[in-house]
Amino acid sequence: MALTSIVRQQCKTCGKIAVEQSRLKIGKTLIIKLACGHILHDELLVASKASYETIVFSDGCKPREYQIEAIKFAEESNVRCIIADEQGLGKTIEALSLLRLHPTKLLPAVIVCPSTVKLQWMFEIHRICGSGKEFLVQVIQSGKERAMPGFKIYVVTYDMLKNKDLFDMLPENTIKTLIIDECQRIKNHLSDRAKAVQRVAKDTPHILPMSGTPIKNNAGEYFTVLNIVKPTMFPHFQKYIDNYCDAYSNGWGQKIGGLKNVEQFHTDTKDIIIRRTKAEVLKDLPSLERKFHHVELDRKLNKAYAAAMQELDDMLYSDESEFEKSTNMIAIMSKMRHITGISKVTECIDFVTEFLLSTDRKIVIFTHHQDVMEMLRSQLDVWCGEGGFHSPLTLHSGLDGS
Repeated sequence: MALTSIVRQQCKTCGKIAVEQSRLKIGKTLIIKLACGHILHDELLVASKASYETIVFSDGCKPREYQIEAIKFAEESNVRCIIADEQGLGKTIEALSLLRLHPTKLLPAVIVCPSTVKLQWMFEIHRICGSGKEFLVQVIQSGKERAMPGFKIYVVTYDMLKNKDLFDMLPENTIKTLIIDECQRIKNHLSDRAKAVQRVAKDTPHILPMSGTPIKNNAGEYFTVLNIVKPTMFPHFQKYIDNYCDAYSNGWGQKIGGLKNVEQFHTDTKDIIIRRTKAEVLKDLPSLERKFHHVELDRKLNKAYAAAMQELDDMLYSDESEFEKSTNMIAIMSKMRHITGISKVTECIDFVTEFLLSTDRKIVIFTHHQDVMEMLRSQLDVWCGEGGFHSPLTLHSGLDGS
C-alpha cells in the first residue's frame, strides 16, 4: 500500500490537480473556479419544504428543527460536508433522514462505523427509514463476508473496510454515499484505516463524515476528513498545515498544535462543516430524554450465556418446589444479567470517551455489579491519564461513610 492515499481530484479539461480558487452558488448549481483557470459545476440537492414534514419515524417521532437545519446544510453541500454536532444531538438522525429524502441520488450507501455501534445503526435505519426493500440493509459481520448486490445500505466496521475485496461483487461505481461515523478515528492520514476509507471515498460522489469531537490540540488531525470531503480545497497536507495550523520544529520533526487563525478557518469551511452544541439548541431539546442503545453480546461470552440459558430452562421444568424453583431462577437470571453487564463494558467506554471529547459536561455511570464497575474504572483511568482528564471518581456501598 502506498505511503499515503490522499484524495485528489483532477481537472477534467487539463488533467492537473484540481485546486479550488473561488466558488459561486447560483440556484441549484455550485460553480467552482480552479487555479488552472477551468470551471467545475456541482448540482446541489434540493428538497421541498413540505418534504421535511413527511419524515416521520416508525415510533412516531420526527426530526427536530435544528436537525432539519443540518439536513438542509448537507443538501446545499451536495452531501459533501462534515456534521460535527455535539454528542447526543442526533447526527445519526440527520444522516439517515438525508437517505430517506433522497434515495434515488444517495443510495446505495455505505456506513462505516466502530464495531460497537453497527447493531445500533441497523436499528436506527429501520426506525428512521423503514424496513421496506428500498432501504434493505446488510450488516457485514466478518471479514469473510462480501457486500451483496441488491442491498441499499451496507453497514461495515473500519477494520472490515480494509478488505479490498469487500465490494468486488457489486457493479463498478455502485456506491453513491459514504457515511463515516466517528470520523476522528481516521485522523492519521497515513494509517491503514484512513487509507481504506480514502480508497472508497475517491470514487464516491457523496461523503458525510460525522464526529462530535471538536478541533483542540492538534488541528492537523482534521486534514484527512477535510481532504475526503473537499479534495479541491484541501489537496495537500503540508499546505493545509502551513495555512491553518500552529506548527514548529522540535528538533526531531514537526510539532503541530491548534488552529493558527480560528476565524479564518471557520470562514473557509463554513459551507462544509456544521457544529452545534447542546447549549445552543437547548430550547429545542426536552428536559428529559431516554435513549436506548442496542449492544451485541460479546462473542467470548456466548458460551457462558448459553449455559445459563440452559440452566434456566432445566430449572423451569425441574421437580423442585415452586418456592425453590422461583428462588433458583432469580439467581440464574441474576447471573445472566451479570454476563450482559460485562459484555457492555467496551460499548460503554466508547460512548463515555466520545462524550468527554465532544463536550465539557460531566457524566455519571451507574453499574449493578462491582467487578463491572472495576473494569470500567480501570480502563477509564488509563484513558483519562493519557488524555489529560481527571481520573473518574468511584462511589460504591463498600466505602467508609465516616
